[in-house]
Amino acid sequence: MTAARVSYGVQSQDNFNLGFPWATGSTLDTMGYRLRDPEPLQMRLAGVDLTILRNNLEHRFDLYAGTWLDKDTYAMSYRFGVNLDQEGRLKIEVQPTYWKFGEENDYQLALCFSRPGYIKFDGPPGYTYDHNTDDNRVILQLYYYQPI
Repeated sequence: MTAARVSYGVQSQDNFNLGFPWATGSTLDTMGYRLRDPEPLQMRLAGVDLTILRNNLEHRFDLYAGTWLDKDTYAMSYRFGVNLDQEGRLKIEVQPTYWKFGEENDYQLALCFSRPGYIKFDGPPGYTYDHNTDDNRVILQLYYYQPI
């Protein structure tokens, strides 16, 4: 597999970044740790992403299209974040995501809290709703940060 991304703008200086990711190659069809098809299938995706920072607000847009596992694939997401402190170390984010894979389509809504790089050990909670399965999930991710 080969992947690349070209971008314009520096987030920390310009408060925006516009990127054009691209990937091609062969991938395996897996579910969890189980291999569903032993033959690699073609994957070719291209996209555009945009990040805009303004005051304590973050807007992140992603759009992808192409083929994955030999099926037409489209995905869109928007992530809206609010930094709750001046240094950006406490954040709340909301993210709706929509995708179409072959004849199947779905959307998810997610909400999470994060404290990037704030402490050595962290467990930010999150919530996700999946439309197709009518599934509600509460997620707890555990992180341990070790300085290099």
